Amino acid sequence: MDPDDGSESIPPAEPAERTGIEASRKPWRLWLALIVGVALALPTSWVLAMLAMLPRLLGLFFFLVAGLLIGAVMYRIGLPAAPVPRARLYVAGLAVALVLWLAGLMVEYQALPRLAFGAVRGTMKFSIGPERKEHIQNTLRSHIEARLDKDYPPGGLIGYVRWVATNGRMRVPRVIDNTTILFELSQRRGWWIVRAGLSLVFLAGTILSQVSALGPPRRVETGEEDEETS
Repeated sequence: MDPDDGSESIPPAEPAERTGIEASRKPWRLWLALIVGVALALPTSWVLAMLAMLPRLLGLFFFLVAGLLIGAVMYRIGLPAAPVPRARLYVAGLAVALVLWLAGLMVEYQALPRLAFGAVRGTMKFSIGPERKEHIQNTLRSHIEARLDKDYPPGGLIGYVRWVATNGRMRVPRVIDNTTILFELSQRRGWWIVRAGLSLVFLAGTILSQVSALGPPRRVETGEEDEETS
């Protein structure tokens, strides 16, 4: 059509995907959901670390519950961003699960001197004051850190994981005298490896089961087109 003939040009049609719902999307809400998920993971990791050592792997139940709750919160916050590419959802869900899992391991590692003190305290038949208790705990912490640095380098959290996965036993001083006792975790070696692995799988699976609903709808192949063309 000649632009000089005075007729009005017809604007191109909007793409089908630019509907009212699409225009109202808020992609930034996915980032908010990720931030809130990480913020919830940090305090939750402390609770899970305390429950993870329950006998017969009963603590794994709480990893399922925590993952479902955090995933549900992330879904509600991220709903205005839907539909979100599934790759982004997987990255966000796995990131929160990994933060929660690693934070839980760090809490376990930080609690090691306290557990050792409980074992030492069980061998004492007399009460101790707060100052002496603090001295014993500090001595045990220094001893444990030194042993992990020496026997399971590079020590720290990695050294703790190596120790508990291969041995989980350590002789620690009673401090009040020159004797030592054998301190060991309730879960060690194979049991700890199984629990740690399953806890990560449960966290990732439950969180992703919630946030995956923010993805685009899946196409269902009905086969009707094939019947019509045949």
